[in-house]
Amino acid sequence: MIQRRQSIFLLLIVISSFVMIFSGKPFAVLTSNSLNIEVGFKESVIKSIAAPQFPVMHSHLLLTLHISLDALIAGMSIFLFNKRKLQLKITIINFILIFALYGTMIYTLNDVSAKFIKSASDTQFTSLCAYPLILLALNFIAYRGIKKDIDLVSSADRLR
Repeated sequence: MIQRRQSIFLLLIVISSFVMIFSGKPFAVLTSNSLNIEVGFKESVIKSIAAPQFPVMHSHLLLTLHISLDALIAGMSIFLFNKRKLQLKITIINFILIFALYGTMIYTLNDVSAKFIKSASDTQFTSLCAYPLILLALNFIAYRGIKKDIDLVSSADRLR
């Protein structure tokens, strides 16, 4: 059934993923002598300290696609309620992809830093860096619910 508890957690993963993409808030701020760069999930905003009214946007297609893929897999997994074992495998794959999201975030941060900052910079992380941890927790709770359903069905089959 779609009303199962793990479906709610999978739906929360989808909603949280879209909040990550469309919030527009940065997950890290890089500061150097002449630039202030706000690195977000969708794009970076590069502001010159001399002229902050003219920001330059730099999009992050890889990071946006990675988060969208996580949301798509979680959304697809909601509708696999009849095939619990497949749903369990897809949830494990999504767990690995969400964990790899931190690697993509680090790659994006290093890429922006290498492209725009030539000298040493100060990096400050915001609370949005914890969003993938929230996704991991929600995915784990959904995994446990699916596993309980599989165990319940297999124990009911033994009683017949």
